Amino acid sequence: MAAWLAVVVVVVAAAAGVTEGQRENKVPVFLPDGDMKGFSLREDTPVGSSVYKLRGSDPEGTPVSFTVSGDYLSVDRNSGVVTLVQALDRESMAKIEAIITVTGMYSG
Repeated sequence: MAAWLAVVVVVVAAAAGVTEGQRENKVPVFLPDGDMKGFSLREDTPVGSSVYKLRGSDPEGTPVSFTVSGDYLSVDRNSGVVTLVQALDRESMAKIEAIITVTGMYSG
């Protein structure tokens, strides 16, 4: 039977830069159940599998984009779909660590 690996994430929200004279750009947020909190993967999950969908919102209604750090996961910047990109082995690691980011674009 395949074991489960915890995915430990650090959540970051960032707003695109604002230059002098522009109004403040509010920071986007991850939506409930869209930030990988409490997420885990079975070690027999096939490489290339879509394993999660990040969800976020910008208070100003502008589009958001996503990033993920680390060696095991990738994310489609626009859709938020997270994909496993490297095989997992519970015997060599008990958890995956990653930083996920949602970024909102400044609309002026």
